[in-house]
Amino acid sequence: MLLNTLKLNENRKVLKEILENALPTIEQDVVVMDICATGYKNGRLVEENIVKKYYPQKIGNKIYSALQVTTAASLCAVIDVVLRHPNKYKGFVYQETIDLDEIKKSVFAKYL
Repeated sequence: MLLNTLKLNENRKVLKEILENALPTIEQDVVVMDICATGYKNGRLVEENIVKKYYPQKIGNKIYSALQVTTAASLCAVIDVVLRHPNKYKGFVYQETIDLDEIKKSVFAKYL
């Protein structure tokens, strides 16, 4: 409704002001990632679990919330991989086709 009916998608300055005044800022958040994967490894069915916690980080001269860092860093890492391999990734790219080792090599992976 905010974007289309009130046409705030055409006035991002007003939209930003509304959201910044209506929503509290979060300065001490924690992002908890709980990953469970099941599959075959060396011919055996295995399950691996990883739990990671992310906290706010100082990047440059500004402190960013854990949610901001994990969202932006993962997105930037994927974009970095796609741009470094233009012949491999074209059109719509399914997330499962992106090589995890390539994401780990991204300059943005240090924040994840």
